[in-house]
Amino acid sequence: MCCFSGPVRDVSDTSIFARSLRGGWQLLVYGMNVDLEREVAMVLPLPVRSGATEDSVRFVDLSGCPGFFDELDALYPKPAKRQSGSRLAAAAIPAPARLKVKNVGAFEASFAPSQADLARVDPRFNLSPEVWRHLPEYADWGFAIFKLRKAGAQRVHPMGLEFPRRNEDTLFFPTVHVHDGEVHELAKFEHTLYAQPDASWAPHLSWYRSPRPTSELGRAAQGFVGPEPLFRNSYAGPLPNRDVWLDGAIVRGRSKVTRLAHVRVNTAWELLMGPGRGAPKGPEGLDPSVWKEINVPEATRQQLALDTSARLEAALAHEPEVIPLDETLPEVWPDAYAAGISAPPEVPHGCIVKFSELGGPVYSYEAKVAFKSIPSQATRARIAALLKPGC
Repeated sequence: MCCFSGPVRDVSDTSIFARSLRGGWQLLVYGMNVDLEREVAMVLPLPVRSGATEDSVRFVDLSGCPGFFDELDALYPKPAKRQSGSRLAAAAIPAPARLKVKNVGAFEASFAPSQADLARVDPRFNLSPEVWRHLPEYADWGFAIFKLRKAGAQRVHPMGLEFPRRNEDTLFFPTVHVHDGEVHELAKFEHTLYAQPDASWAPHLSWYRSPRPTSELGRAAQGFVGPEPLFRNSYAGPLPNRDVWLDGAIVRGRSKVTRLAHVRVNTAWELLMGPGRGAPKGPEGLDPSVWKEINVPEATRQQLALDTSARLEAALAHEPEVIPLDETLPEVWPDAYAAGISAPPEVPHGCIVKFSELGGPVYSYEAKVAFKSIPSQATRARIAALLKPGC
């Protein structure tokens, strides 16, 4: 959640990293460029376990790794740059005993176990109670508060913390926008998100897997990023103003992974529904009622796409160009090479081609298949035909 206690001229290059930790904990790292008119605080709501205290969140000092997100970007062929803006008017609330304050690199940080505890924040960094009245889902959450100590344009080093998740099979990204003290149903998203989920469901995730291992990160960054695969996704455009979640049960249920293929289904409705605030109404093209009508007839097509996995596996076993699926292989785009848009790369160890079908406004399914070399158009056509429902 990009929520500030005072005026902010600009926020850009927003990046968030979430990693699953043992014992049901999650590491969260938040990075951005910001231009401040004066000292402000940023508040991040957290879905902590019930019974949390001021010491339930462990703040992490990343001052020794200011280029944390630059290093994550370097694991991908083309680093992504994102921008977002935020502005929120300050409002004072009488405060009793102050929250504990910890020095975390360039920040002063506190954790409020409940909304009531937010009244114990320094009055200069209070948020209007009106904000929380429009966000009822945060009624029983905790809140991390980071005080940014100086005004002006700056690239602050990443903010980090570890918190005990109330649902151990999820990863949480605070992305709700609050502008000018108001909570809008739709917001302009320009975020880059990174995830290291539990190993049990990482193979099913459709986010862009890093083609380079995390072992190539610098020593400082490796202290926060584990050896597991790293995934990235970008959220851009007008989207429902809610947080982003990765839910292990949902991810596993939408995907089937075999030795030779990985098939995943998508739904139009999932873009507006899920953990969080539910489905707001928006401009034409984002009206939930319209998307739901699209999604209902797609449901059968999506299930058929998943059901093709066994048939696809048997058919691919006879394709001489197909090799066992290895998610670390580079992904290629043969149609772009055939059209002369870009030159085909060298793939000495093989490559991955993604097949998909557009159903309504979203792709009904996506299937990844690995090849010894960039496959011919005829080979791709045979495999695409196998993925058509009813074949």
